[in-house]
Amino acid sequence: MTNLNTQFWNERYADSDYVYGTEPNEYLRERLAKLSPGKILFPCEGEGRNSVYAAGQGWDSVGFDSSSEGQKKALRLATERKVSLRYEIYSVLDYPYPEAEFDAVGIFYAHMPSSVRKTFYHNLIQSLKPGGAVILEVFDKDQLGRPSGGPQDIDMLCTPEILAEDFKETKILELKKEIISLEEGKFHRGEAVVLRLFARK
Repeated sequence: MTNLNTQFWNERYADSDYVYGTEPNEYLRERLAKLSPGKILFPCEGEGRNSVYAAGQGWDSVGFDSSSEGQKKALRLATERKVSLRYEIYSVLDYPYPEAEFDAVGIFYAHMPSSVRKTFYHNLIQSLKPGGAVILEVFDKDQLGRPSGGPQDIDMLCTPEILAEDFKETKILELKKEIISLEEGKFHRGEAVVLRLFARK
């Protein structure tokens, strides 16, 4: 998901249902279980399923997205789960990216043109403290044409080589391409080709 097209995402999130579900991404769940809670940033956070989960695990959780409809649903979910969440309205181009502030960033299905993506990833890395963690899951270019989710624009999809280059400022501890079964609401459902990355600044 990208948050560059605010109108598109506001229309999608206006649905009364949580269109990507309320449960966290499985890779996030797996990785957070191995980390000590600190301050974590979720860009392009949509309806809040990941940031709310992290808050429930003891993290100081911050999310942002350009969609006010996404923000409403995220804050509602946080209230229902009785957790504290800071959720701000920004595009990936406008977020201030405070230097060395976060212990982790969680990037899930944030797809955007390659010209924007490189700057976005660089800014996220700069916002991490030394030793801070990157947890990422995106669709691989081989996802193109599959009905299980993702943009139908090859430039907005990734490969292991692209991620290795984009995160060369970090120490990449895991980078893998996998075929998984997605069950994340009505727009992420079925067999999908994804990339998973875990790195340290």
